[in-house]
Amino acid sequence: GPRRLHVQTLAVHAVEADVGRAACVTGGSEPSLYWIDQEMRVQRTSLAGQAVVADATKRVGGGGLRMEIEPMGTVGKPRPAPEPAPAPAPAPAPAPAPAAAGWRSMVAEWARQVMAGKDVETPAMEKVVAELARRAGLSVEGERLLLLLYGAWVGGEPRVSLAVAARTVAWDEVAGDGTLPRSRLTEVGDGKVQVRSVVARYLDGASVERVIRWGGTPRADVAPGRQLASVSTDLPVMASAKGLAERMGAAAIIDEVRAASASELADAIDEAWLRGLPVVAVPGIELDARRLAAAPLRADHALVIVWPDEAAPVALEQLPRLEA
Repeated sequence: GPRRLHVQTLAVHAVEADVGRAACVTGGSEPSLYWIDQEMRVQRTSLAGQAVVADATKRVGGGGLRMEIEPMGTVGKPRPAPEPAPAPAPAPAPAPAPAAAGWRSMVAEWARQVMAGKDVETPAMEKVVAELARRAGLSVEGERLLLLLYGAWVGGEPRVSLAVAARTVAWDEVAGDGTLPRSRLTEVGDGKVQVRSVVARYLDGASVERVIRWGGTPRADVAPGRQLASVSTDLPVMASAKGLAERMGAAAIIDEVRAASASELADAIDEAWLRGLPVVAVPGIELDARRLAAAPLRADHALVIVWPDEAAPVALEQLPRLEA
């Protein structure tokens, strides 16, 4: 490549030329100045005169003069930058865990085929479905229909005609007096049956919507049934409710903000039951004593009604008392 040549000279020669990349001086019998112009051509001029000539074949030589050479760069097109060292290969990603939706997708496909009239084998019961069926006291047919209706929910067609459902299991489990209708996990209307949305959302793995979960793990010795807890008027009722929940280990707190209507209250109580949580209810204008006294409650579930007064209303005065 071109070099910067430091030489001794006895004269100064003014040169008007288009120097593009580099220049050098050579000595010998004909001292000359060489350079590369903007068009990448080698140019030369004699140090004895002012002529500038093109010389594409002239080789740059030392000519016998004593000189020091300092690298400057390259001639012609710039050399490509050195290729960077290859990046280290990324560590292999861990094998993905089985998708939680996998079994649900299989159940949805099975339900689709069953509703289309195909005779297909019932898939293995997922633990969450089997445990719910056990707690609800479902028969084998009731459990199968629950799985079918949940598959229909996942598949986007939650309402199944009674006639189609009755091709799968006995009528009692569809809309009669079987274990599934009595469990209140499903609902019937307009000739169709479906799993209740609060139940389906639990099987989806969704969080609660109608209750406030408070505490860690519920104690196993919380007595089932409806009870009344008279609390001090010196504290906000919600603070007393949270204190009761902590005494139970954990509980689902219900208030009228989240469960004002009768249907919302029923869903809230079932949200708690599905997750194994006792209920602590904070009454209000809409969520009054009569509504709390009449709310459906399963035999293995606990509902404690917080009342900020020793004198209980008529609707609640017969309830067992819980020390607050």
